[in-house]
Amino acid sequence: MCLGSFTSEVDSETLNEADTEALVEAEVERLTDVEADSDSEADALDDAEADVLADSDTDTLALCASLNDTDSLAEIKALTEADCDSLNETLNDADSDSETLDDVLIESEAMTLSISRLSSDRMAG
Repeated sequence: MCLGSFTSEVDSETLNEADTEALVEAEVERLTDVEADSDSEADALDDAEADVLADSDTDTLALCASLNDTDSLAEIKALTEADCDSLNETLNDADSDSETLDDVLIESEAMTLSISRLSSDRMAG
């Protein structure tokens, strides 16, 4: 029995070592996969950031080009002046409407006062 017990212990240790090695290898493989995934995500983020910066640079260059285009500037100025003129007309119309409303209110108050006096005179007389 002594030999069988020894063999059993050796087999048990061998199995334990094999299990431990398998677990270590599995953990190493898992960590490698995690690192690869992390690298892929980081690369994707770097690519997205580069795309955003490239788009921003393109927009900035387009804006600079349009600002350097004197025809565009003249057109922008003309449109802005037309918008300002239109706004001024609208404001003037609103002022005029307000003055007309004020005139109507004054006339209405005067009529009310006249009617009130007539009623008082009739009652008194």
